[in-house]
Amino acid sequence: MSRDVLAHVAAFQDKLETHCEEIQNKVDHLNDALRGIPYSSRTYITIRANHSNDPDIREFRKRLKDCLEFGLNADAAARESAFRRISDLINRIREKPDWAAKVTDTRNWLTFAVEELRHEDNGQENYYSDTGGKSGGQKAKLAFTILASAIAYQYGISKDSENPNSFRFVVVDEMFARCDEANSRYALRPFGEFHLQLLIVCPFDARARVVEPFVSSYHLSLNPTTQASTVRTITVEEIHERLAKLPPAPQAHAVA
Repeated sequence: MSRDVLAHVAAFQDKLETHCEEIQNKVDHLNDALRGIPYSSRTYITIRANHSNDPDIREFRKRLKDCLEFGLNADAAARESAFRRISDLINRIREKPDWAAKVTDTRNWLTFAVEELRHEDNGQENYYSDTGGKSGGQKAKLAFTILASAIAYQYGISKDSENPNSFRFVVVDEMFARCDEANSRYALRPFGEFHLQLLIVCPFDARARVVEPFVSSYHLSLNPTTQASTVRTITVEEIHERLAKLPPAPQAHAVA
């Protein structure tokens, strides 16, 4: 086996390891943005990226490392041993494409958790390895905090949140489907922190009033005949004016 084969395997391993490190570095940058968003009155959250204990991932990484055990300048006997290991690994990749796709996707090399920390001492308040047992509102609170900060980081606005020349339009569908009012209001705050322009798609019911402090207008989709749809825009000011003109609701009187 030539030295070039070992060099290609080493380059392949290096590329995978580098990509995994890049993911971890991006998470670190994302945490810088998350630190500036209060998760509660005294806490913030940070994402923990840990190496996966998945047996397939561990096996692949070990076999890849073993292929290079003797280095690039190995003697003939060592190169022969390395060749057999490389050949076995290649055969495994060919025979099990699903396994190969899984183990070579470096996103699978990491598992993620969320840690809630106190501002005062950076001590741990809560640790979320998954969202099992959490209410819909708590899940949404976590998800939208991470989403807003990830968008801010991805488009380079986390360090320049008020740049008027940056494009920052976000559409979220059914944002409040399983979210209580308190968590819904919190979920909107991170988007405001980064001055993101947010379009929320949801039924125009009582829950829609939650967004009132955060929006300038509503776009109502109307289809009374089911034959054609129209979109009507009404500002928050117009809604307030119309509500002010409505007669007061009758008060209930107790009957003795």
